[in-house]
Amino acid sequence: MEQRPTCPLKDFHFNKVLFLQLMSGGGFLTNLMTFPKDMINEETVELLEPYLSMDDFNMETAKRVCGDVAGLTSWVQAMAYFYGINKEVLPLKVCASCSQTKLASALTKESYSRAKQWCSCSQFLSCPF
Repeated sequence: MEQRPTCPLKDFHFNKVLFLQLMSGGGFLTNLMTFPKDMINEETVELLEPYLSMDDFNMETAKRVCGDVAGLTSWVQAMAYFYGINKEVLPLKVCASCSQTKLASALTKESYSRAKQWCSCSQFLSCPF
């Protein structure tokens, strides 16, 4: 039976002051909220996988350590989950954007064509359409 790795930080000296400075820093929460989720790639998720698969990388353990750690744990798990869904949705977003551009172009051409039909040739240059 394969044994799962345990958290490598258990034996690491935890610098609570540095952690609190990072977590309560003026831009930390804003950076998390405005994180460019569409930029998460497969390599990032692969690098997170050893941590995400650890038995003690969960909300219960994180809540016992600190509420801020629990929030960050939840965010990391959510971003990895989001990537799994977004890798299927992102090509659809690109396709939708391309289709919107084509539609806008077609509507512009149609408006021009209709304006040309409504105005006589001599009036076309002064036509408000």
